[in-house]
Amino acid sequence: MNQSNYQLQTLGRSLDLLIWLERQPEPKTMTMIAEALNVAPPAAFRMLKTLEAKGFVVQSEGGKRYALPPARDRLAGARDCLKLIRLLLFQPPMTEEAIALEAGLNPEQTAPLLELMQGFQLAGRSEDGSWQLSPGLAENPATPPQFDLRAHLRPVMEAVWKCTDETVALFVTSGHMQVVIDVLQTTQPLRYALDLGAMYPLYAGAAGKAALAWQKAERIEAILADPATRLAGVDADRLLRDLEATRNRGYAVSSGERVPGAAAAGVAIFDGEGRMRGVLNISGPAHRADTAVINGWGEIMIAELERAGIAYRPLRRAEPDTEIDR
Repeated sequence: MNQSNYQLQTLGRSLDLLIWLERQPEPKTMTMIAEALNVAPPAAFRMLKTLEAKGFVVQSEGGKRYALPPARDRLAGARDCLKLIRLLLFQPPMTEEAIALEAGLNPEQTAPLLELMQGFQLAGRSEDGSWQLSPGLAENPATPPQFDLRAHLRPVMEAVWKCTDETVALFVTSGHMQVVIDVLQTTQPLRYALDLGAMYPLYAGAAGKAALAWQKAERIEAILADPATRLAGVDADRLLRDLEATRNRGYAVSSGERVPGAAAAGVAIFDGEGRMRGVLNISGPAHRADTAVINGWGEIMIAELERAGIAYRPLRRAEPDTEIDR
């Protein structure tokens, strides 16, 4: 495993740890945490100490058990950390003040998050005070610097948005997660808004399944075996069936998988060399989207991509006659 993949895996496990602790009714020992996440005790100890130093976890009286700190939105810091990674991934080196402004955070929030990323060797500070991702992490093979995916897809997104008046988003894949890099929100009063920089797992929702369907078998198996996937209670057999259906018809569908009451369709986007660049996604309240509407969203996206000369897979599509599980 190269250094950048190891760093991302360490961050991913740390976020799994925070999510798992959030669900526990009482503090847990390091051994319990290591067993739940299927990691070695020394690795769990290092993660806990790094998170504790930055205020993400606290020790109970006696120092034998760990929990999230009380009050506030205790996972807000983790989400903000992911937002900063996404920001630095698509931007040149930035000062702490510029990062805070762009991310919509105050400097008091931004400084400890950057230090946490530095502690995981995910980011570093140069002599002029600017921050950037560590070498390797900044190399995004799916979206090289000379290719502006957002600019390339924006006309398609606008055309899809005009056809549906639902929220249209563009995702890219990062590790076992998907990241929102562009979004057009619906004008309708009842909506499920997506935020720039938001990250979601690949195993749930139309956008995630649209990306996961085209991964190699060993990568799909790795995601299914990931502790976060198991902790989420994912039905592996059903997910594999969904991925097969996605490959057959050319788009993924979902209803209530990631957000109760929300429906979506997603289409993977490929370049001329067959590399997946991202996922185009439509989402909206389920009461506005029965099976026919959701399948229609998939067909609309494919039609607009074809009109723009942008490839998707497969070249052959099956008829959208399968009822969507709700």
